[in-house]
Amino acid sequence: MVGLQRSHHLSAKTQHTLQVGDRQVAINQWIWGKRYGSYTSNPLTKWLKSRKDESPWLFITAADDPTPLTVDEIQQKWWLWLQELHLTIQAHPWQAKQTWCVEMLTRGMSVDNLSLLSGLTPEQLTPYVQRAREKAALEQARLLDQKQS
Repeated sequence: MVGLQRSHHLSAKTQHTLQVGDRQVAINQWIWGKRYGSYTSNPLTKWLKSRKDESPWLFITAADDPTPLTVDEIQQKWWLWLQELHLTIQAHPWQAKQTWCVEMLTRGMSVDNLSLLSGLTPEQLTPYVQRAREKAALEQARLLDQKQS
């Protein structure tokens, strides 16, 4: 995140994408079952529209200080964001990628496609494939346990 520039943010008709190295990664609108805006109204778009600076960096320290955020500053903002959401879990920033991988697999993305988007090898995705299977099995068990009408 610290190296992302405004030019790495790509907008299409219905989807936002980030260019991360040689990969393009879709910016999800749904995170942990909650929708964070729409194509035209979302936190990233609002942030970029509100900025009056000419800094090339996507994430800056403050409106009056357009230097790029450091890793430490991103971690501090992450913890504040979790507090504002009143989450009862202590999720680390690196867990966001893990959660995203499991969510994409749960929704039906192939391991090969997720490998392309995530930059992880299929072998590195193995634990996430297992977790997605576990989630699917739990959901199936819950559905089978519902009262039959």
